[in-house]
Amino acid sequence: MCFERASNFTIPHPTFDRARYIGKAELEFNVVDHWIERDMGGRDYLQIFDRVDNHYVIRMDLDETRRDHVVRFEIHEWNAGAQDPTLFNLPQQILAICTTVP
Repeated sequence: MCFERASNFTIPHPTFDRARYIGKAELEFNVVDHWIERDMGGRDYLQIFDRVDNHYVIRMDLDETRRDHVVRFEIHEWNAGAQDPTLFNLPQQILAICTTVP
């Protein structure tokens, strides 16, 4: 299934202002700082792991209670350089089956 539409907003930049420091953890043989964020109801729902040397977030685990599973986001690059302008161009084979959404 494919839907094509314009992106009319920027990617949100999280602030993590409700996160609290838990301690050190290990991810893929690297020591990282471990943070947990609570929602307004007091439930821990987001775990954040950042690098010790530059504090770049490298992984977030989101507890999706409505769907009864955890979503893991692994981040491998943070504005490290300019992106290739063709990065988000879909190949013609995929465009042929896409539905354009206004």
